[in-house]
Amino acid sequence: MKPIIVTLLLLISITACTPPQQILGSWVNPEAKTKGSYNSIFVLALTQNIGAKLTVENELAKAITARGKKAVRSGDILMPNLQSNDENTRAALTKAIKDAGCDAVLVVALLDVKSEERLEQGSTYYPLTHDYYDSYNRYAFYYFEEVSEPDYYVTDNTYFIEGNFYDVAEDKLLWSVQSDSYNPTSLESWFRAYSKLIIKHLKEEGLIKK
Repeated sequence: MKPIIVTLLLLISITACTPPQQILGSWVNPEAKTKGSYNSIFVLALTQNIGAKLTVENELAKAITARGKKAVRSGDILMPNLQSNDENTRAALTKAIKDAGCDAVLVVALLDVKSEERLEQGSTYYPLTHDYYDSYNRYAFYYFEEVSEPDYYVTDNTYFIEGNFYDVAEDKLLWSVQSDSYNPTSLESWFRAYSKLIIKHLKEEGLIKK
């Protein structure tokens, strides 16, 4: 087998062994089982990037409402500059959640980002033409010079996310989950998949039914 083909197969096998998104660990408050299902959930993405905040909260809200539940995005009712973690902010946030009639809060935050560089081997090929001699292109390497592309570095990014689910009435953490995402193609597609993953786990724990 040619070296280039072996290299491609190896890279494919490595990629196939790396899940694009997965749950790393979770914790469930023993009291969560006695609470029953929550029907109105306040969604809060903790980030200074307003555009990212709206995108994340929108995807989470879509996943929640798809199950027939009510979802309230923090970006819809809180001022964009309400970012500092002081008593006034906490009071305003608590009031907004209660005024919205929510019985639970889902908070999502980025914990860490790890970047790793890996060397991709360059390829060697013969530039082929596609004209009226096309049927003879299999012999083109006799007539065209070999072209070699240099090796290059690729950066792989792994994002670590934490999601926390709170009971509003008791202000108590019921469920926490840590997950990672490997080289997401876009923020929107990343959190569309993440939202489905998280809601599935909330359903399994009995915190959301349907």
